Amino acid sequence: MEFSQQFSFDAIMTFIERYKTVLLIAGVVVGVAIGGGVYWHLSRTKHQELAQATLSEVLNETIRAQQNAELWPEIEVAARTGYQQYSSTSLAPYFLAVQADALIQQNKHADALSLMREALNSLSERSPLYFLYATKQARIMLDSEDENTQTQGLEKLISISKNNNNLQKDETLYYLGSYYMNRADNEKALKAFNEIVEMTKNQTDYPSPWTRLAQEAVRELA
Repeated sequence: MEFSQQFSFDAIMTFIERYKTVLLIAGVVVGVAIGGGVYWHLSRTKHQELAQATLSEVLNETIRAQQNAELWPEIEVAARTGYQQYSSTSLAPYFLAVQADALIQQNKHADALSLMREALNSLSERSPLYFLYATKQARIMLDSEDENTQTQGLEKLISISKNNNNLQKDETLYYLGSYYMNRADNEKALKAFNEIVEMTKNQTDYPSPWTRLAQEAVRELA
């Protein structure tokens, strides 16, 4: 399996939950006070709500695709159509990212990398999902047949793993550790996995699935 295709069901659910967090934030209606009254931007809000509903449906289909790989082409089309329909909304980059995921599952890495770059260019680092996408981009680059692209992908993954603004640092470290583990660089792999365990040991509200995976990797390497 390609490095960028590595999933676990827990990881997918984390991905979905993080998306839905953003959807809730993005779906808030913005009011503007004028002359003492409040006027809602109804048409814009309706368009955003439709985008939110469409993206949620596409994301739900990605869960089904874990059991039925034949669905990935349909998800690719649905995400592309969603982007075309809602490119003016704040959710547009997320359609691109889902389309990129569908392309990865079909081994269309060059197209996926292009879309992921486009999605990242549309987001600021303040977006809750910016670093999740950046991690995905690095993983796609590591699967490239071009050695320079692979090197850049590793450098990007290392850089992201050290960025304290990365809300998905546990995930980034897991894939960095997996990269080293696949290349029998056990010392660097253990360092990445142990950092996950240490940084997430006090999480109780929503335990990171990456902690369990990291713990399993540490036991395997012991």
